[in-house]
Amino acid sequence: MDGVAAYQALYSSNKCTPLAVAIIQPGTGFGKNWTDFTDPSAIFARTIFNSPYGTPKYLLYGGQGRKNFYKETCWPQYPVNICFLGNTSIGVWQKKI
Repeated sequence: MDGVAAYQALYSSNKCTPLAVAIIQPGTGFGKNWTDFTDPSAIFARTIFNSPYGTPKYLLYGGQGRKNFYKETCWPQYPVNICFLGNTSIGVWQKKI
């Protein structure tokens, strides 16, 4: 299922929000996704940020790639880096309170 439709079906239609949302190896560009999940102004982020039920507390963002490729958050609403998981480039970011 598409990420945007899945989020709407799982959370928006059930009037709730997840504790975290994950954008792992998003596949933008050569991954042929129809939208950029990392773009804070694209439809996936707008769906999350405009939810009347709140936004997730955490963003997991990262994947395989060049060294330091995922060292920054993709969404400025999640500026606080909690940690990177194990020996990976997957960061746990907390939203601005």
